[in-house]
Amino acid sequence: MTDIVIHTLNARDNFMLEFVRDFFGVSPERMHLEIRAMLNHTKKILTSKGIKYQDLKAALTPQIDRKEIALIFDTINMTETWYGLPIHERLLPLLDKRSSRCILSGDYVGPPSAQDRLYEAFVENISAVRPVDYIYSNQFYIVYLNNLSDEMINTLVQGFLGFPPFVGFVDTTYSSRFKTFLSTAIGTTYLQHRNTIICGHEPDRDELENINIPGYPFQNHGFSLRSVPDDNFSVLLNYKIERQVSDGFHADTELSLNAVSVQPSRLSSCDIEVDTRKFDYLVREKAESLRGLGLLESDAAGLKEVIRQKIESTYIYNMAYTNEHDTTKFNMIIEVSAFKVLVSLEYLTTPNKLRLITLF
Repeated sequence: MTDIVIHTLNARDNFMLEFVRDFFGVSPERMHLEIRAMLNHTKKILTSKGIKYQDLKAALTPQIDRKEIALIFDTINMTETWYGLPIHERLLPLLDKRSSRCILSGDYVGPPSAQDRLYEAFVENISAVRPVDYIYSNQFYIVYLNNLSDEMINTLVQGFLGFPPFVGFVDTTYSSRFKTFLSTAIGTTYLQHRNTIICGHEPDRDELENINIPGYPFQNHGFSLRSVPDDNFSVLLNYKIERQVSDGFHADTELSLNAVSVQPSRLSSCDIEVDTRKFDYLVREKAESLRGLGLLESDAAGLKEVIRQKIESTYIYNMAYTNEHDTTKFNMIIEVSAFKVLVSLEYLTTPNKLRLITLF
């Protein structure tokens, strides 16, 4: 195996890889090659369009030192049938061109049986900027952005205050019922990488073309447009809003691990190793992180137990394999009481083990 680094893999919202694996009985070895081929193909397309895949990491993975926000719009107060157009027209000039992020959007939808819970989650979390007449969940259109600073959030909110359909926002940096509902309802519309917009286009179109499938006036606001086939975009260039991994959705983690290992296993089956010397180092150098987890006065066994509790209920990111040291590793985020820590783990197949590298 040669070196590989993959920021994220979305087999949660896109079922293509899981379907191919299960329907055709594809072996982990073959699936690993297919994922690697898709990654290399995507990188090649991006490179041909002047974009380096490695530069998209901050947009595609959660950043513990940055924030996320959901902007909420009441479409009842809009006359446009295509209500996304005036909203994104106002959004585009507010985006900071010095950094990168994913922009997700869609309606706050849910079945009739979930309407009471959708309403409760909405009122529990919204910071309203004007009165809201809540009738039904799908009257609201949501625009979700990641990798933001406090200054960027203030720019976004202030920029929409004079727009009557804008009714408020939710800080979605940390877990909430509202954030979980959004993770099931909306997906990445486009990715902003500095002054470039990246989106998906039809899989049967020439990959060298650049097609504005979202239809928004990106060029009018100083952005150039690049597009890639939608299969590549939705699997490898799609931001996953974090939520607890539910039963039936473990394929996402399995395939993410399969991207860098030909022997993926359920992470819950792995032994977890936290060396006492490593823990002592963390006490000295990463005390704030341990304090946030409530483990500063604990020991290596306490940290091991926290990782074990979280390992099956979170997503993995920044998967990598290094041939020189035959090392497979990935990152995960542990959130405890509105405090986030990024944990880096090495995956060993013999024995079946996860070894703590570091946390911060």
